[in-house]
Formats: sequence, C-alpha cells, structure tokens
Amino acid sequence: MTNSGIAVAKLADIDDVLALQFKYHVASIEAEDKSSGFVTTLFTRDQLKSLIDDESGLFVVRQDGALIAYAMAASWGYWSQWPIFAHMLKGLHEVEYCGQRLSAANSYQYGPVCVAKAARGRGVLERLFDFARAQMAKRYPILVTFINKINTRSFAAHTRKLGLEVIQEFEFNGNQYHELVYDTAKPLKVPATGGKIEKRIRDAEERLRLAMLGSDVAALDELLAPELVFTSHLGQVIGKEDDLDFHRSGLFKLNELTASEQRIQIHGGVAVVCVLMHLSGSYAGASFDSRIRYTRVWSIVQNQPWRIVAGHASAVA
Repeated sequence: MTNSGIAVAKLADIDDVLALQFKYHVASIEAEDKSSGFVTTLFTRDQLKSLIDDESGLFVVRQDGALIAYAMAASWGYWSQWPIFAHMLKGLHEVEYCGQRLSAANSYQYGPVCVAKAARGRGVLERLFDFARAQMAKRYPILVTFINKINTRSFAAHTRKLGLEVIQEFEFNGNQYHELVYDTAKPLKVPATGGKIEKRIRDAEERLRLAMLGSDVAALDELLAPELVFTSHLGQVIGKEDDLDFHRSGLFKLNELTASEQRIQIHGGVAVVCVLMHLSGSYAGASFDSRIRYTRVWSIVQNQPWRIVAGHASAVA
C-alpha cells in the first residue's frame, strides 16, 4: 500500500467509519458482495465515540487519505450493552485457554472488523489485526471473538490467515456462531508483500521442479498440501498420496523438465501459477517427450510454508 498507515482512531475518523460500516453491513451491502463477507452489528456515532474515548478500541487503516479498514476491540463492560455479548459473558468462565479460565478481567472482545473490497488480499487484515493485538495485549492476555457460521469468508480469513482457534460454538436468537480465541502475546507473522511473495513462489516452483526431476519424495511431501486435488492431463483426479506413490514406484523417470511462460498472480494468502513445462523421460520403459501447461494453486496458512492445494495439467500440441 502506498501512502498508508494504521492508527488508533480519533473522533475525526467516525464519519468515515460509519460510511464503511453502512457499505458492508449485512442489511445494506450489495447482493453481489455479500458472499465476500459482511458486518452484522451497527454502531451509532455515540457508541463509536465511547469506543474511542473510553476504550481506545477503534483502529483504522487509511490509504491516500481514504479509510479502507477498521477493527474494534474493547472490554466486556463496553460490549455488555448488546444482548449477544451479555450472553457470551455468562458462559465465559466455562472456557479454558492458555492454562487459565476466561474472565472479563483476562480477556476482551475483538471485532467487528471491516476491510473494503478493493483492499482485500493485500495484507491489510493481517497488519490491522496485529496492530490492534499489540495495543490490546498491554491490558489483556486473551482475545475472544465470534463469527456467524454463514459468514464463511470471515471465518476462513480469521482461522487460516490470522490463526484464531475455535474454542466452542453457540446459538443465539436462532443463529449459529463460532467462538474463537487468540493469545495476544503471540505476534502475527505478517505476510510479505508484492515482490517478496512472488520471489518466494518462484523459489518454491524451482524446488518443485527439482523434486519432480529427481523424484525426491521427501521434498514433494513438504511442497504438497495434504488436501491436494490435482487433475492430470489425462483427466484423472489425484491426491497427494497418489502423486507421492507415483514417484516412489520408480516407473517414472524424467531426463528433462524445463519451465517457460511462467505467470504468477498473488491473492493474499493464495498464489496462482501458470507455467509451460517441457518434459522428456520414460514411464515403465516407454519414452515420452511432451509439453504440458500446468496451473497450480499455492496457499499459505499462518506459520506454515507455501504448499500446493490444487492443480491442473493440459497437454499442449
């Protein structure tokens, strides 16, 4: 992001927060944007003022002067004015995390968080979360939040990108929710941006090429995600163990594996690679010389390396 910054909000930020909140609230969001995530709690001007003045619990991101994201965090005392938070507070002492039972004294409620659609997939959420975490860690060791089960985009972002853990589930007013926690003493491993990520993907692609060329099963095991789904150039759908067994068999031998026409697209914690490979070698004693275009999807989960989760191959004449 250029000319951007993250800060504890001031009263002057309230109008812009209200505007972003309205744009992405479940009751007013554009229908085509709803599947990308939404916020469910509406805050008034007075409530935001109290959040800033009494809790120092509103955090904002601006780019070129425009507000592109916000996150909220506050004590249970602040949140108790909403019935759902009062409901959560009643059962808080029944939950144990980081070796201690949760209480209003050792935990706080994080969220809602809202990131403008145009700013998603660029590390904004991760940086905003970690900034807010560091501020709140001065007062509380444990973060608590909840996500409506129908808000799958938000759930994926908070568990896969941020590393929050589901500690229990609950029902309120006919809706089903995940309740999640995080250790505020643990800094988030904020992903690299732009060119750094692309270099890491290029490096990973080269490790993959060498592993395929040498049928290095140990290296392939590190590069392929357990949930891998790959469609071969013959239309077969295979998983990770199928691929590893293929290389273990000794039937497949590559003499050449050359890459060209490589394209990389970065989408937050996902990278898509399209590359043309020239392969020559033998399978079960029969020689082959082929050109195959691969599309691979690399994904990163908090504190884990980049791994391939999906792929497709097409033969090129």
